[in-house]
Amino acid sequence: MNYLYLFVCLFALVGCSLSGSRMSDEQQDALRQEAISLRQKGKTLREKSDFGQALEVQQEALNKALLISDSLEVVQDYNQLGTTFRRLGRLEEALSFHYKALTWAEECSDTSYQARKNLVVSLNGLGNVHLILGNNQEAEVCFRRALAGETALNSTLGQAINFANIGSIMEARGELDSAKIYYQQSLKRNQEIGNQLGIGLCHTYFGGLADRMGNPKLALLEYQTSYQILEPLGDD
Repeated sequence: MNYLYLFVCLFALVGCSLSGSRMSDEQQDALRQEAISLRQKGKTLREKSDFGQALEVQQEALNKALLISDSLEVVQDYNQLGTTFRRLGRLEEALSFHYKALTWAEECSDTSYQARKNLVVSLNGLGNVHLILGNNQEAEVCFRRALAGETALNSTLGQAINFANIGSIMEARGELDSAKIYYQQSLKRNQEIGNQLGIGLCHTYFGGLADRMGNPKLALLEYQTSYQILEPLGDD
């Protein structure tokens, strides 16, 4: 499968150089729309835990984006593949795709909101994989860069996610008071936008901290609060 992937990518890159100039605007727009549709389909398949089909669809989306050298779409496709591999536990492949996404994002001359958001998503993806691997220092660098990017983009949800991510690193280090401060910052931003999933997760984090601090009664209260918030969302 790796050989097939390399072949397809090489073919796509050659196609960019040989036929890209001969492709009409209409043809490029059609390929772009196909790539976008496939990316969205791949994400839906992943959310249904159909990982094998998701990978095939996401790879097809990437190939089409590469054919027209659409940097914004290529970055998103690499990140989608990275996330799917992470969900499968194939972490080295996940790292590889997120690094490719980051490289494309950093080299992109586009300064639009989507381009800057793509960079932040790439950093988040890398941070999540490093966190699973126990590379806390690398993960923290990624998350702090992502937090700065989300702040510049005025993305309250993005800030909430990254405050929680940094909190998890503090917790892993045993710096529980610092972890609590970051989780509180995450909770505050989730509350600002009414993000019930984020609010519920923060109470789960608080429960874990209370348990580690030797306060099981508070931990139970936090877990109960979290469950009451998350149960109606239908996310088993």
